[in-house]
Amino acid sequence: MTPSRRYLLLAIRIAVVLAINAIALWLLDGLLPGFDLEHPWLAIPMAAVIGILGVVVRPALIYVALPLVVLTGGLLALAISGVTVWIAAALVGGVHVGNWFDGVLVTLGLVAVNLALTSVLNVNADGSFSRRALRRVGMRRADNDSSEPGVVFLEIDGLSAPVLERAIEAGMVPTMARWLSEGSHKLVEWECDLSSQTGASQAGLLHGNNQDMPAFRWYEKSTARTMVSNHPDNAAEIEARISDGHGLLANGGVALGNMFSGDAQSPLFTMSKIKELPKTSRQYYPFFADPYNYSRTLILAGADIVREKRAARSQLRRDERPRVDRDGIYPLLRAMTTVVLRDLANELLIAKMNEGVPTAYVTYVAYDEVAHHSGVERPDTLDTLSRLDATFAVIEKAAARAPREYHLVVLSDHGQSQGATFRQRNGVTLEELIAGRAERETASAESADEGWGHLSAFVSDATEDRALAGAALKQAVAERAEPGEEGVDDDHGPIVMPSGNLALVYFPEMPERLSAEQIEERYPGLVDGLAAHRHVGFVMTHSAERGPVAVGADGSHELRSGDVVGLDPLADFGLNAARHLLRTDGFSNAPDLLVNSFYDHQTGEVAAFEELVGSHGGLGGDQSRPLLLYPAGLSLDRDDLVGAEAVHRQLKAWVPTAKQK
Repeated sequence: MTPSRRYLLLAIRIAVVLAINAIALWLLDGLLPGFDLEHPWLAIPMAAVIGILGVVVRPALIYVALPLVVLTGGLLALAISGVTVWIAAALVGGVHVGNWFDGVLVTLGLVAVNLALTSVLNVNADGSFSRRALRRVGMRRADNDSSEPGVVFLEIDGLSAPVLERAIEAGMVPTMARWLSEGSHKLVEWECDLSSQTGASQAGLLHGNNQDMPAFRWYEKSTARTMVSNHPDNAAEIEARISDGHGLLANGGVALGNMFSGDAQSPLFTMSKIKELPKTSRQYYPFFADPYNYSRTLILAGADIVREKRAARSQLRRDERPRVDRDGIYPLLRAMTTVVLRDLANELLIAKMNEGVPTAYVTYVAYDEVAHHSGVERPDTLDTLSRLDATFAVIEKAAARAPREYHLVVLSDHGQSQGATFRQRNGVTLEELIAGRAERETASAESADEGWGHLSAFVSDATEDRALAGAALKQAVAERAEPGEEGVDDDHGPIVMPSGNLALVYFPEMPERLSAEQIEERYPGLVDGLAAHRHVGFVMTHSAERGPVAVGADGSHELRSGDVVGLDPLADFGLNAARHLLRTDGFSNAPDLLVNSFYDHQTGEVAAFEELVGSHGGLGGDQSRPLLLYPAGLSLDRDDLVGAEAVHRQLKAWVPTAKQK
């Protein structure tokens, strides 16, 4: 494109934006009591001055106050926007803005009208000021060996291949459907490990090693403490154990919103690195500096809260089951994960692509968060997936403008299976059931919403340590991310640690792993009683005589020999069920008992040991069936994509070898 044509297009864009803002101000004059135009034509100079202040003054104020901007969740940025509107009114004359709060209302009104008009006119659909600025900065800063195409990995947390296939058929994901129909991409299914959850899967995908990770949370007898995958200290320790320095992103890549870094050069709000690296809050500056960018995100987040409230009421009105409580602070958490973290990740990813980074891996948690509470394929869950698909269209356009070619790979870390919870079905939790049968009080690692972990990573990464209020906010979010005790006394009763429809049971009175015979001696009938429960699929224990055994209500399966007595308890859990269990049995922190809920292969239902409609963590159904949507130009060298470590080796073959300069 010639410079003259570029400047012409820029002038047209500015004129269109100015016209839209002037129309918006004229409409707001009749709607907001604290905003008044003496003459309608004053909307034009007012729009121009607001635009100039938004480009010159507001970004400088945001830069100075950035830690507090992040601390307040961006609300300070909104307040600064209100002040700039108030100043603009004073400069123009004939325009009255009562105070800074009236200026905030004007800002929100401008954004709302912009959203409505630009969606109708398809103007600036993906080109906010910050993205244009990032594109220009990226072009200047790109200094990489771009002879090889880069790879951007877009992870949809919790989406199974079957759900995606049905969403494609229903027209819910037009971007990914277009890729498949045009032949630019191919879709395959892979099988995740036991446990089917983000911690183990991302460790395998990003580092090629997820040994000794039996679940999302587990107990280590050697240290008498719990380990939780998305706890910052635990995540850092886990990565230190599994990383060899040659992870998926070790070529100068970027990790965005992940649990582990993949040895990336630039890990941003990545759980394992937020306490190790210098603060990166300045990386978030462009997201908050644009006059309308964060306001737009805030409005969309508010709309998502309304959407969640409406969906929850609809479930109650129709008596839709299974369902869980969706009140309290959950609607706000949902909006943060489905809108704020998504938009932030997009801004940072596009910036890094414009710098020409060789690889990037981004985790989008929106679908997983909504599916947990709404259901795997409920209308609002699929709507969330559709919005992610629209995000991929934006990233596709950004990739076309980047200084190097990029392959876009979409994948998931696991799926989800649906069903009423164990407590809903039985009136008691698994912990209470075990306590009754063992005749001892049990302890349980208090489970927390995964979304809090992702939000905690962002807050910790973006808030300066020197801010006392920032430290308090980080502590409050961290407590919600994973509350509970770190250590347990030796004389404590059984410890039950649920991860979806999987539960690990430890007996801390003995420093070593108890055999099946020892458990029977101490707790007679416990294993058989659990295995016979109608909502338990099988219990794995390690016999001193028979080795690891999966015990069901009407039979048992010796995992090493493959011998089955009676009915095989693993028959409904997939061809590789014994293989996965045998691997887990060999972990240094394998539980004394592993309990997996029942699975109804006709309905696809499981019974989560946590209060979740959609769940994952164990065996049974679509939770073990994640997806890999990859460019057709890349060769799929492996037929046996079983386990995240195997998928890592395939992904690693696709990444460029040259490091970022």
